[in-house]
Amino acid sequence: MNSKDKDPIDVVRKLFNFLQGEVPEGLEIPQDHIPHLSEEHAWTVVWYIQGLYREIPDHIVRCDVCGRLFDTDDEGDCLDYGDMPYNFCVDCMKSCEYAEKKKDGQ
Repeated sequence: MNSKDKDPIDVVRKLFNFLQGEVPEGLEIPQDHIPHLSEEHAWTVVWYIQGLYREIPDHIVRCDVCGRLFDTDDEGDCLDYGDMPYNFCVDCMKSCEYAEKKKDGQ
């Protein structure tokens, strides 16, 4: 199955989790070759690769409040002005961070 047949958020989530040390089932990797990045470092790698390859869609983002990956085509909001945070999943759109960011942009 090629990556076009898979849910984009699953593809990104698998890469994100792999970079944090979660080896996919059926994959044999020597222990000392498994990456163990922090969530922040793993997301930086995903973000960088998204800019290089279309197979990792850029509409999959990480919420800057709770850290959950989500598809901006389906939910959430991006307020791309001023200081972080600016990607908000649907749950964090109810947060005080979202209200403050929204107010600052008006």
